[in-house]
Amino acid sequence: MTFVLSVICRSEVFKTIFQSEMMEGNTGEMNVQECSRESFQAFVEFIYLGSAGELMEKANGGDLYTLAEMYGVNDLKTYLLENLDLESIGTAAEYFAENDDDKVVEIFTKAGWDCVGKMSEESLKGVPVNMARHMLQGHVGKNPKEAFEFILRWVRNNREGYGSGYGHVKELLALIDFRRIDKNYLADTVKTSEIMTTDKIDEITLQQEKSDVWGKSPFDKRKQYGSTGIDTGKYLSITAMTLLPDSEGIAILDGNGSKVCVFRLEGKLVQEFHTFDTLDPWISYGIAVDTQGKFFVSDQGRHNIHVFTKEGAFSRTFGSEGSDDGQFNHPMKMCFDREDHLIICDAGNHRVQIVRKDGVFIRAFDMEKSPEGNRSHPIDVCCDRQDGIIVVSGYVEGIGMSCVQLFSSTGRYVKTIGSSGYQPSQFQNIYGVCISPYGHILVAEKTRGEIIVFDATGEYIRNMDGFQSIMSIEADQIGGHLYTDQIRQHQYMTRNRTQIPRAQYATAVQYHGEIRDNNEQ
Repeated sequence: MTFVLSVICRSEVFKTIFQSEMMEGNTGEMNVQECSRESFQAFVEFIYLGSAGELMEKANGGDLYTLAEMYGVNDLKTYLLENLDLESIGTAAEYFAENDDDKVVEIFTKAGWDCVGKMSEESLKGVPVNMARHMLQGHVGKNPKEAFEFILRWVRNNREGYGSGYGHVKELLALIDFRRIDKNYLADTVKTSEIMTTDKIDEITLQQEKSDVWGKSPFDKRKQYGSTGIDTGKYLSITAMTLLPDSEGIAILDGNGSKVCVFRLEGKLVQEFHTFDTLDPWISYGIAVDTQGKFFVSDQGRHNIHVFTKEGAFSRTFGSEGSDDGQFNHPMKMCFDREDHLIICDAGNHRVQIVRKDGVFIRAFDMEKSPEGNRSHPIDVCCDRQDGIIVVSGYVEGIGMSCVQLFSSTGRYVKTIGSSGYQPSQFQNIYGVCISPYGHILVAEKTRGEIIVFDATGEYIRNMDGFQSIMSIEADQIGGHLYTDQIRQHQYMTRNRTQIPRAQYATAVQYHGEIRDNNEQ
């Protein structure tokens, strides 16, 4: 299709073309093959504006990339790659079938983290195996069931191009850690899919039976982050901790010392900032970090949430005391879900609230009564691999007993796990919860110094002992390591550097050994 340019282009690219001895310079015309009018108009608009305009929405990404490459418009190529979404990534993957340069690989690998679990069967049609592989590589560390179902959808839509494709399928399946998939899913979904041999499934099942699930092998105390004190990198008490995005480090909240210490996982202190400018008797009890690295700290005394930049500078505060939507009564621990919404234990109101990062209320749901009939007092919260919400309710005299409750992502009550008591599967005084890389629910039992392990459905598995009394627990989903605080008796140190002879917390975070196969010891 030919387009006649009736104005002098302001683009240096076209200026060079039309001032040259090339055909375009002689005729004043451009001959662009196999390109829609909408795509070419969006292309010219990008050249003139230096950025995407309104016409971009109607253009074909493949056409645009061809034009950008043909005429050396590198900014447009970068824009197209960096703005891939669920609607465009399938088409783009097909277009880049033969392109394995570093930039393309990086973009598709990065996109895999969010897109693998959400791409429809239709969007996967025509996606070449190398691009599917890059996306799966970017998904490593997330839910392996999502990865398997991605492969299943890909196979259904690409049998014609790859024949039976078993060699290609095997290549993709090798990127999944099947040890993290439960036996029921293996039997009901993987085996019936017929894209994996029975011998391979039996081999995986045997590996699962042999592999250590957080406790059969002893944990080693590999690293200690900080120690008790008031100096840099030391704490008066640890009230919460959270791993940074992509497990780049760990942020530790010193509730009594009103500060946050950030360590690299290898143990180096890289950041420390105070959560309050003045001395305050109230304890900060919760910390969460969003995907941009911003810190959110709950304030029990002021009944609100403080937000700090990635660099630790105070940004804003939202919330106030009360029981209305967006108000809090002693907010405690928090976490972010996959949509980057903040889930907050609104302890005094016996509920959990979900808000946007700017504090705008989304929804709230009340806690169910504990098995003993008491109102539950939510203390800690985390999300499981199916976006369910797991809430720990701790013992508060006259208010509630210890239990763990499971809710859907919308706040629908699913079930209660455990009850107060002295049996191995029961709780005396629980404060923390997290999800292991295998999807198990790990509950921190402070009084007994144990971690109680349940499977994803809430069935009791085992107890892991040998911990000093713990209140916070985190699991690295990528590296497979466990992080806890450590508590013992000591002389309590106040902020004005005086000591009061009473028993309190002396804390240090431990870095425990990764999951190991029993046969490797």
